[in-house]
This record gives sequence, structure tokens and C-alpha cells, in this order.
Amino acid sequence: MKSLFNGFLALSLFASVTFAHADPSAIIKTVAPSIVTVKVTQKTTVGADGQSSNEESTSDSEGVIITPDGIVMISTLSYDSSMLETMILGNLPDGMKMKNIPEGFRVIEGRDVHEYPAKLVAMDSQYGLTFVKIEAPAGTVFPAISMDQPTAATIGESVFTVSRLNAGYGYAPFCTQDTIGGMVTQPSLAYILGTSSTNLGLPYFDTNGKLLGVLTMLKPLIAPNIKDMSMISASSLFKPFLVPTTSLKAVIQQAIAKASAATTTAPATK
Repeated sequence: MKSLFNGFLALSLFASVTFAHADPSAIIKTVAPSIVTVKVTQKTTVGADGQSSNEESTSDSEGVIITPDGIVMISTLSYDSSMLETMILGNLPDGMKMKNIPEGFRVIEGRDVHEYPAKLVAMDSQYGLTFVKIEAPAGTVFPAISMDQPTAATIGESVFTVSRLNAGYGYAPFCTQDTIGGMVTQPSLAYILGTSSTNLGLPYFDTNGKLLGVLTMLKPLIAPNIKDMSMISASSLFKPFLVPTTSLKAVIQQAIAKASAATTTAPATK
């Protein structure tokens, strides 16, 4: 367990450190401690033609710790594919209905250094984000990445993120580089990456280590008119965007407030 002093010292050092001219080893060293693996247990109900079936499953999602007391942000779509129905399609084809209910979360810190239970705090449908709160011993301080660091991005610049492999590779962290290839202004300002990145829910940084935004889904103003799903490619529906932290500020603040309220009202354990 880290002391409170050491935890806040680590956060202050993170705020001033740079990536040493985008050196991948420096990026991993700086960002990786805040990137975690979240095991999500969920129940999926699929219905069609008046019949339904239930299935329980567990999947791994990558997340980022955003507060020292252990609030973790992950992409809802990384574990719940039915989000495409509400965010992109509007409705599934041929009367099919799908519902995913998350029933449990566990957060693995680093290379399986610690594993903690976590509770659902909030879910946002506009950007497809889920927030969970790690249940750790009192006084535990986590290496968090502050989302309150607005930095403007420019088309053509290189951006970086850190993610982790699965348990089969010891949750090893690795750095990915991409390029901002364009931008949209509707429904809100967001940037398009040059490659089809799948690092949903993870933060991206510029070459100086400044936080630019989070890669996530962006609900379109108008849902596509889809009559035959077999004629639609996944890439035409699934387009993640790098959303600036300024756009996510209200969503993140609401999640933090809900976590604080839940902690305040929770009954004391004996």
C-alpha cells in the first residue's frame, strides 16, 4: 500500500514529466502504472420471435485510473456490443433485441500486482463510457491520470497511447503511435485517427506528454438507415474518435460526484 504522501508526490511528478521526444520507453514508464485491466462479468439476454436466451460471460477491458482514490474509466463497448444498438443503429434488425447487464467488476493493477473488486459508479451513453470504483483498503492511493489537462490537438501530429496485453502475456504494457488524420465538429469536436485503432476508453498524448483526449465512440446526429445488415461492413459502423478532455469534463465530474455520494451514504462496515 502506498502512503498518501507518496501517492500525491507521484501525481505531481507525472504532471511535469515529458516523454523525452516521444521515446516509447518513457511513455510506457509514465503512463502504464495508470492503465489497468478490468474483468467484467455480465449477463446477456438475446430475444427474437418471442423467444429469449440468457448467457453469463466474463471479458477483459482496458481502463485508466482517473482519480487517486481509484475511479477507473473504461469503454462500455469494450464489453457490451449491444451499445451499437443504442449509439449507432437505433434498433437491431428483424426484431432482435439484445441486453447486457454488468453484474461484477474486478480491476487488475499492473502486471497482476493486485486484483481488487470494483463497483459500478456511472455509465454514459453519449460517449459509451463506464466508470467503476475500486474497493481498496482505506488510505490506498492509485497512480491516476488527471483528465483536467486540456490541450488542443492539430491535424497531422503524432499521438501516443499505452495499453496492455492479456493475461497470457502477463498484462505487458506497450505503446502505440498514431496520427491525427482529420476532425469532425458535429455532433461535437472530435479527431479522427489515421488508423483503425481499437484502444477504446484509453487516453492519448502528444509528443510532449500532454493529454489530448480519450478514444471512444461518438453518437451521430442521425442514425444510418440500415435495411440489410449483411450489406454493412463493421468498419462503416464502428468508427472511434479521439474526444478532447474538455468535452468529457462534465461526464467525468458527474461520475466522480456519484462515487463520492455513494461513499458518503454507504453504511459503515463492522
